[in-house]
Amino acid sequence: MPRRIDIDDDVFHKAAAQCPKYLSTTGFINLIIDQGVDSGVTLGKPSPERAQGRERGEGFTSSSNTLTTTNTSKEVNKCAKQVPTTLSDHEDLILAFWKVKKGSRGDIAWNRLIGQLERLQAAYGASVLSDQLELAINGKWAGIEVSRYESFLKPSQIKQPPKPKLTPEQEQANAEAEHQKRLKEWGLI
Repeated sequence: MPRRIDIDDDVFHKAAAQCPKYLSTTGFINLIIDQGVDSGVTLGKPSPERAQGRERGEGFTSSSNTLTTTNTSKEVNKCAKQVPTTLSDHEDLILAFWKVKKGSRGDIAWNRLIGQLERLQAAYGASVLSDQLELAINGKWAGIEVSRYESFLKPSQIKQPPKPKLTPEQEQANAEAEHQKRLKEWGLI
């Protein structure tokens, strides 16, 4: 059965900043608590500022950073990811999607997402990228794929990637291969 633990915003941000990339923020905080409990750590008296805050009902809970712990290995909150500068205009939407997305939140999933977002932006522009991110957030998609976006377009709307420019040697080799293919079709070779 899941249990909710409220953590002060400052404590949460400190933990997230120190969290190793291979752990989720939730997992990292659980590890710290587990190590503290195993070593017999006890809480001391709060500082005078904290004590005054508690008298006024402040200080020890936060509504914005709530951790939910379960016995499964799925982690909800991941450590902060770096958005490349090519997508910096959409950083808020990307991170918002990352928080609500279904499925894996590992490094491979992050790299695939960033690659697909860069391809989508390069082919269809920033407004399409924003639209897709907003739809993904609202629909809690597992990912964003260029091929899925293109599957809803008319064939004339799909932008083909530019063909690489061939060197004269490559053009000549292609022409020779086509010539040999025609000769074989006609039975001359």
